[in-house]
Formats: sequence, structure tokens, C-alpha cells
Amino acid sequence: MVNRIQNLDRLPETFNADNKLFQSDEFLWSRYLATNDRRLFAQLVHRYEGEIFRYLFRLLGNTQWAEDARQGTFLKMHLKKNQFHPGRTLKPWLYAIATHEAIDLQRKNNRHRMQSLDQSQTKDKQDSHNLLHHLESSVSPPGQSLE
Repeated sequence: MVNRIQNLDRLPETFNADNKLFQSDEFLWSRYLATNDRRLFAQLVHRYEGEIFRYLFRLLGNTQWAEDARQGTFLKMHLKKNQFHPGRTLKPWLYAIATHEAIDLQRKNNRHRMQSLDQSQTKDKQDSHNLLHHLESSVSPPGQSLE
């Protein structure tokens, strides 16, 4: 371990601590918490936005819902940043937030289902047509005796 730390001085310029590619999620997050630098948060969002979207799309099966949940995930990540426990890894916490966003979105959309007005009118016309057809075929003409 000591050799690794001592050898960090000898690494080429591309491996320095300022290089964004070699900064861990936890390092970026801890720096973001300390400085509130939006660029650090943007790096994390950029790193995970596609992965989180694909995860949410698999859960929800709807592109618009997945996009809404993804935005909510990163918003909650920022709003609840003080609930993150230092020393833990960031990715499971981020996925837990995303999962809860998906569940909340499903609850909300199941509660307030929207139906196309065009689809509703077509269905109503078909139902009323079928009802009239059924009534006409089962009703005897006037004057005919009922058995």
C-alpha cells in the first residue's frame, strides 16, 4: 500500500487527481457536499443518466415515465444529499432513490389514469350499437304474443 501511495508522484499527467475519469463517485459526491459545486453534481448526473434511464425504463415500460422518474431521481438525490451516509457507496443509494421514484410514479399514474377522449367516444358508440342490436333482436314486434 505504501508503495502505491509513493508511486502516485511518478504517474504521468493523465493520471492526476484532477482528471475526471479517475475520480470515484464517492470522491465527487464528498467534494460536492463540501463545496456545493454544481459542476461536480453535473459530472455524476452525466455519469449515471443513461444507466438510470435504462433501469427505470425496464421497471416502468414507458419512455415518458422513465424520463420523469430519472429527473425526479436526480432532483431527490440533490434534495436529500444530507441523508447520504459517508463511507458508503453512492451507486446503491442512487438506485434506491430511482426505485422509489418508479414506485411513486406508478402509484400516481394508477390513481389518475388518463384515457384518450377519442378512444372513449369510439368505445361508447360501439357499446351503444351493440346494446341496440341486442335489444332489437330480443324484443318481439308489437302485437305478437309472448310465450
